[in-house]
Amino acid sequence: IGTRLVQPLPGEWVLDTRLGFSRFAEKLGFVDFGDVNFQSRMEQLLWRGDLSRDFSSSLSLRAGLAWDRMEYLNLAEAGGTRFVDTSGNGHLSAAYASTRWRPTSAWIIEPGLRVDVWSSSDTTHTVASPRLSAKRFLGDAQSLAIKFSIGRYSQFLHSLRDEELPVSNDTWVLADRSVPPVVSDQVQLGIESFWGNGWSASAEVYARRFDGVTEFNAADDPNDTRDDLLIGDGRSRGLDLQLQRSQGRLTGWTSISLLRATRSFPDPLAAAWEDLPQTITFSPIFDRHLNADLVLQYTTTRGYELGARWNYGSGLPYTRPVAQSLAIGQDPILPRAQPFEIEDDAESFPVNVILGGRNTERYPAYHRLDLTVRRTYQRAWGTFIPYLQILNVYNQKNVLFYFYNYDRAQPVRSGFSMFPFLPAVGVEVTF
Repeated sequence: IGTRLVQPLPGEWVLDTRLGFSRFAEKLGFVDFGDVNFQSRMEQLLWRGDLSRDFSSSLSLRAGLAWDRMEYLNLAEAGGTRFVDTSGNGHLSAAYASTRWRPTSAWIIEPGLRVDVWSSSDTTHTVASPRLSAKRFLGDAQSLAIKFSIGRYSQFLHSLRDEELPVSNDTWVLADRSVPPVVSDQVQLGIESFWGNGWSASAEVYARRFDGVTEFNAADDPNDTRDDLLIGDGRSRGLDLQLQRSQGRLTGWTSISLLRATRSFPDPLAAAWEDLPQTITFSPIFDRHLNADLVLQYTTTRGYELGARWNYGSGLPYTRPVAQSLAIGQDPILPRAQPFEIEDDAESFPVNVILGGRNTERYPAYHRLDLTVRRTYQRAWGTFIPYLQILNVYNQKNVLFYFYNYDRAQPVRSGFSMFPFLPAVGVEVTF
């Protein structure tokens, strides 16, 4: 929920004030296990005050202040035992300013600076983020432009997901004494072109560096809450291509995105072994090398809107279990390791799962087709739009995760698919 007030001030200044509140919560349980409970919640209260003025057609200024209060909660319990119960809050204060300068009709230059001050219960983080973007129009019609931007960006909220649990909640964590903010330095270079009948095309390459990314620590001390997470860094680079038509009865766009991303963290399981690498670098679970979209919308003479979207994505990375081994325990009397004792009537054996390289395998490619039919009706009080939507029209069995069974002489792999053919009926109301 939010509200906004735009107020003209003397001297051709304009004050834009916004106040808003948002809350996201989720709960995950299992039908067959009633005592399993996973929950997470995130709340944000924000205020923005922007002051802007156009000094001329070639020079404008925008400056402002911001304040946010964020609060999070994570909970995980099963069998009467609470494994995770964390919560916290913090405040973000920020000041920012940017100017838009157009020295000639062919140039647009936009320098800016933002300073963030994050305060939690046990620490304060301050991050200064300078930014610069420029655009150069080419040709007499200025229908072709080259653009460049460089800047620093910060984030004080971390969202984590346990890769060992294919179906799990997001875990929210705010920056504090032991968890730094994520600071990212980014650079982009692109070209865009416009021509008649609403057609446009663009291409952009980028490179990004991330410091302060986090993940769960597999070797954390249960009695020390400050080592629950590992702190690392990340890199990504990519290419985005897009072709769009925005006029006429048939509109739409197609895009192709290429991405390469890596994350590097200290390896806590190798800390006691000097001959092993102390850092592990791998592809994060969102590292989709190729993503392609085709979106079309056609408006009939009777006002019906027909829409179609086809999406293709190359496989996401995952860590594959390669084998199972009989669990080994340390004999408390004799200084040696030995298998656990197994009762004669035991239905199963204690085993350990042996994993392959971190995220070195890839799921099959993902693709699906969605169709939509919409019709807008105007009334004196507003509009309402009934619609019919069909997701995954040809019922593609896109893999969400795999199960591996090594109890058989010939190991068996089985997959769990995402949602199937899924129709939906709804209405949108605006007043």
